[in-house]
Amino acid sequence: MSKDKIVTDAPDVQGLRILVLSRAMEAADKEPIQAGFLTSISGLKGGTRESQKLSPINDRDYEEINSVGKKTSATINLNLLYKFVKDGKVESYEGVHYLEKAFEDNEEVFIIVEVNDERKTTLKIKMKLTGFELQSEANNKFSANITAEKIGEAKDITPFRFEEGEEVEHTTKALKVGDVLEDKKGKIVYYYAKESTLAKPEINDERLVYVFDAIRGVVPNPNTQTFNEKEEFITTKEAEAKWQKESDAIHETKNEPVKDQVYEDKKGKTIYFYPNPLSLTYPANGDTRKKYTIDATSGVASEAEEQSFLNNTFTTTLKQKAKK
Repeated sequence: MSKDKIVTDAPDVQGLRILVLSRAMEAADKEPIQAGFLTSISGLKGGTRESQKLSPINDRDYEEINSVGKKTSATINLNLLYKFVKDGKVESYEGVHYLEKAFEDNEEVFIIVEVNDERKTTLKIKMKLTGFELQSEANNKFSANITAEKIGEAKDITPFRFEEGEEVEHTTKALKVGDVLEDKKGKIVYYYAKESTLAKPEINDERLVYVFDAIRGVVPNPNTQTFNEKEEFITTKEAEAKWQKESDAIHETKNEPVKDQVYEDKKGKTIYFYPNPLSLTYPANGDTRKKYTIDATSGVASEAEEQSFLNNTFTTTLKQKAKK
């Protein structure tokens, strides 16, 4: 079966397709055929069990016995549009005729349904039709009302689909951790080292997942995901921990210490000053900060030690010379 989306467009119609696959087509490994556009469906899952209640007559000391029988699958009821005008011509979907033939010949048939949920679950249902009725609708559209009994449970054949959404991007362009990309604020970016993975992922293919902050757009440390036998990308390596400010120090974004000034209330403390306030919460490559040490005895501030951010850490770049 094709791994393309089942959601399809058509003139005046936009919805989920119903595909049909006869037993002969399945045996010949053929693709399913479109039957029409689904307008309603019920009985995809669930069923009933016959129940028999037993209790001794006129004996209140015994509890009622409830005997439950074998589960009976729910009856499927569906309605689908199957013929309409396109480019001035009336189109007919061959799959409807397979359903009608299966009904006439009392044969088993498969239908393939995409459930309208977030996962876009795709179910393959084996069934026998117990009711088949065609109706005429407005604007040259026709509908088929179908009732069927499932044979066994619906099989989940949901194909892999790449994530979608306004805040999702897929790319083969490498990202550098720590760089600022303002156009990626608040987005999730999936990076594929192999272009073929983005076209059609294969088992053991990898991708990196970057979850960007919504404030500055700094490229974060990514998670690594691997494509497995179940046709899913699963996380196989968690992102490295992001930089954390020193908990035993004072971090300032407004009041920069002054060399040789006395700070009685900060004796023995280390003070980091950030010229760019965003560097404290969302540090990026090239950001700087100044480190001051306050003498434990006198409370006098040292000269500034400038530090630069790279590779997820601040490292010393130079010490400022005292002004003469």
